[in-house]
Amino acid sequence: MSVASTINELGPGVAGVARHIVSAYHAAGLLSIPAIITCLILFALQRRFPVSRPGKGAYAMSAAWTLIGAPITAVALALEFVALAWLFRGPLSWSGFDALHTWPIMIRVLLGLLVVDAADYWSHRLRHAVPVLWRFHSIHHAAPHMSFWSTLRSHPIDVVLASTVRAIPLLIAQESAMVFGAVFGIRSLLFYCIHSNVRVRLGRVDAFAVTPQWHRLHHSVHPEHHDRNFGAT
Repeated sequence: MSVASTINELGPGVAGVARHIVSAYHAAGLLSIPAIITCLILFALQRRFPVSRPGKGAYAMSAAWTLIGAPITAVALALEFVALAWLFRGPLSWSGFDALHTWPIMIRVLLGLLVVDAADYWSHRLRHAVPVLWRFHSIHHAAPHMSFWSTLRSHPIDVVLASTVRAIPLLIAQESAMVFGAVFGIRSLLFYCIHSNVRVRLGRVDAFAVTPQWHRLHHSVHPEHHDRNFGAT
């Protein structure tokens, strides 16, 4: 049975939510125009302002994980959000957040980024602390060199677990597909940036936002850096 037919069997209301969410993820995915432009810019910056200069073929494995694993992960995410749309179709579709939907769209996106990042922080800590979760997450940390290719070097199960935690706050608030897509789209592009092999200093921004240098410590092989810097944005 196809994902589309599964969505349609859930009913018009749930089908609409699921279809919009899956579309939002697709728009923020590997082959979207913003993602391609971001990666091309980072490719140029990595060559001009690299933190390190790995040898030829250093990024090959991460690139292979991305190109081969991304389609598998996309299918898994589509199925995941069909299931989440079904779960949140009735009893968990709380009306207490109705007033939130009258707020300006930019405020809701910023609030969504903060709430999702907080949820992601604890999810990330658990995926390091719980051995069975770490087995999946360790694929992401196995990249020998940081680059924008490292962003999607992840096991599909790890991505599904992380995405579920990130989505639940917005699903509980019954946020619109526009806010959902904006939050996850912005985060996807930022993920490419923080994994890139680019030497950049942002002054005071470094004090509160995750930068490539800050996230590089999270991927460090030195024991004193292990299990630190769990924030994503």
